[in-house]
Amino acid sequence: MNNKQRIDEILNYWTDISKENPNIDFGSGEIYGSIYDKLIFTGVENNEKNLEYDAQYKQKVDPLVGNPIFYNFIDYYANNPNISVFCNPNWKYFCQFKTRDNQIRGASQHIKIYVPLDAEHIEAGSKMIFDYIAQNKICSISKISSQIRFDDLVIRIVEPDQLYKIIDFIDNNDYIQEGLISPNPFAFNYHNIALACDGSLSYNGVISGLIDLYTAYIQKNKYETIPNSDDFYKYISFLYMAEFKFGTRNTIEDYFAKIDDRIINKNNYEQVIRLVLESSDSMYNVNDFIRHYKDCSYRELTLEDTIDLLGDAIYIISEKISRQTGRSLKDSENLAIQQIALYLNTNNQNCITRDSNLRNKIHNSNFRDNLNYMLMSNEQNLWQFVRDLEVGLDNTRKMFY
Repeated sequence: MNNKQRIDEILNYWTDISKENPNIDFGSGEIYGSIYDKLIFTGVENNEKNLEYDAQYKQKVDPLVGNPIFYNFIDYYANNPNISVFCNPNWKYFCQFKTRDNQIRGASQHIKIYVPLDAEHIEAGSKMIFDYIAQNKICSISKISSQIRFDDLVIRIVEPDQLYKIIDFIDNNDYIQEGLISPNPFAFNYHNIALACDGSLSYNGVISGLIDLYTAYIQKNKYETIPNSDDFYKYISFLYMAEFKFGTRNTIEDYFAKIDDRIINKNNYEQVIRLVLESSDSMYNVNDFIRHYKDCSYRELTLEDTIDLLGDAIYIISEKISRQTGRSLKDSENLAIQQIALYLNTNNQNCITRDSNLRNKIHNSNFRDNLNYMLMSNEQNLWQFVRDLEVGLDNTRKMFY
């Protein structure tokens, strides 16, 4: 069954539910949770949903840990210097894996790699993947679910070049390939895994909401249309254009405001739904996905933001230099300014450390353009600019506001 057929099956399932239960208020968020729960288990047999675990862990039951198999991962990586594995009691149904490098922390966007493994392969297959990530010091934050679902293993990274490395490893591992189940049909599928970027949202959660809205649309039109993937994307495209391009509707914002008590980040929803639509094209490829990710990661800084980020950059780079070389903080700050000046002149990303996600924050923004503009406008080099800020003259800021 191909993705279009799988999507048709999902859409028809909920349309049948709406026919059989006319009192259910589709499109209101009332049934959102049920749609989400059904969606993530698409393609998973009922007897496959619960992870199997070794006999030694069956008796190690802890109410704060969602599945005893998590102890296996925690014990296995206990002495690994490059990766930390733990289970948060407040999020006990996922085992989390974090590399020691803090580059990914604070990033507004991540590349999410969904590797859907079956119950037979989830334990050994995941260890193979995380061994590779740890050995190659790939910066990531990942999780494994306590149940088998099409998002049971999710890897989050920030560097596109690392995506190719992970995909190549998975492609060439026969054991992992043997254990892969069908990924989310609504996501961009690449080599039998799924890719997404969703900021602070849940990609699967957005899809669930769109299914709810589409079913309400079919219901409202008296089931005149047989639900199918082409019609689904046509309707979602209509909502997208009306809301995000022409501003004539607020259907999406109003819907998700009902099920999410956080302040709605409309731009984030625009990015996710744009990915849903663009990746439905059969010609969509991994390079298109990476372009989308970079576009979503880009931040338009004000001049004030640029000055603040410059201060952060000097601190982060100088702290790293001091830590690695034993130099004094003042000497390290001078070297940090020198590196930033070189970046401004050459646009060489390697001048900026990855620590604290600094490289992404700077390179995926208009930081360089803004700072060069301020230097030229004030007829200063970076040393003079920083000196004026440090002594509290703050003349540079006043020039632009």
